[in-house]
Amino acid sequence: MHSLPVNGFDMPYLDIGEGPPLVCVHGSLCDFRIWSAVLGPLTRRHRVIAVSLRHFFPVHWDGVGDTYSIAQHVDDVIAFIEQFDTRPVDLMGHSRGGHICFRAAQRRPDLLRKLVLAEPGGELDGTLDPDFQPGPSPLAARIAASADVIAGGDIDGGLQIFLDALEGPGAWKRLPATSKQLLRDNATTLIGQTRDQRPPFSKADAEAIKTPTLFIGGANNAAEGAARPRRQCEGRTHRDDPGHHASDVRAGAAKILRDRAGVSGGVGSAPLPLWEWHRPPTAAVLKNAEAQLRLCRMQQSEMRSG
Repeated sequence: MHSLPVNGFDMPYLDIGEGPPLVCVHGSLCDFRIWSAVLGPLTRRHRVIAVSLRHFFPVHWDGVGDTYSIAQHVDDVIAFIEQFDTRPVDLMGHSRGGHICFRAAQRRPDLLRKLVLAEPGGELDGTLDPDFQPGPSPLAARIAASADVIAGGDIDGGLQIFLDALEGPGAWKRLPATSKQLLRDNATTLIGQTRDQRPPFSKADAEAIKTPTLFIGGANNAAEGAARPRRQCEGRTHRDDPGHHASDVRAGAAKILRDRAGVSGGVGSAPLPLWEWHRPPTAAVLKNAEAQLRLCRMQQSEMRSG
């Protein structure tokens, strides 16, 4: 493990393999260990630099302070890449980490060669979604309930509330021991996430991305490739939380449909290999993206009526 001083914080990271540098940014309740399932294929062609964001393992944060935020983590990722020994880099983020990488690409495209967004977490605002309603994300209440218990010292109890609310009773107990420990090591970050104030994606945001980009989306597929980190880390399949899946896929599909910068597309029912890059979207990709948008609108309509 290595570390690099970033905005008053020593950011830990793993540095494995040779080739073009690929910086990997994890999602909620995770750390650099979550990429272990895909390190083999990724390091065949890349030098993989997997970071642990501020307040995540190996740091054991007490949940106190205001330095856990999307804005802070974006600043940290940018500063990390600025100080790194090789630039530009390929940048990949998963879930909340995808949102962070998206914002980093908005601000500093000069630092990036390519961008990979593996189901970036977030909602779409009114410029992309006519049904957008301002307010907290669907997960906010679950995160808050879990964070309150964790802040009181009951780590397993808080994680059980969170996991069981997402996957049904007994989900926490069914998790393998290694997955439980990863979640325990990062449990207090849920306290910070209650104050995250993540901005929604807008049409202007999407049009500002000039870096060649690969979107990865998955639905009811096996836990392979990019889908595996999400299932291990957040303890659910997409089918079990259609609202969050809808936001992820629609963000990707909307960007593809509005592409102005030769951005690649890969939204579908199975994840694309993380090391496979695609040319600008074909008619088939666009048709699939449109179908995904229709499906996601139906899912959100069912959630509201239910």
